[in-house]
Amino acid sequence: MPSWIIALLFSGICGLVLGRWIARGSAERKPIGGGSTGRLFHYLGCAALTAAPFAGFSGGLLASGLHFFPRLLLTSALGFGCIGLAALFLIVYAALEAGETNR
Repeated sequence: MPSWIIALLFSGICGLVLGRWIARGSAERKPIGGGSTGRLFHYLGCAALTAAPFAGFSGGLLASGLHFFPRLLLTSALGFGCIGLAALFLIVYAALEAGETNR
């Protein structure tokens, strides 16, 4: 199995566990709109954003056979990929929340 898949699995598990804590703290500060689908996308966005540093770090550790620049590209791609996924989830959440307030 390639090292980047192992890094994504590890960071995904860490993100799902710690993302619940982040999403709960966010919901305490401001209520989450959009119903249960909105809460799901908010949680997934928090989980993906929380997984970003774990993805970059674990990808760098697992790719020890690579030289500096390929390892840097791998860790950057993993981290920014998680941030992009979080942005996608949070944009969907924002659309759901805005759709609820327009009713």
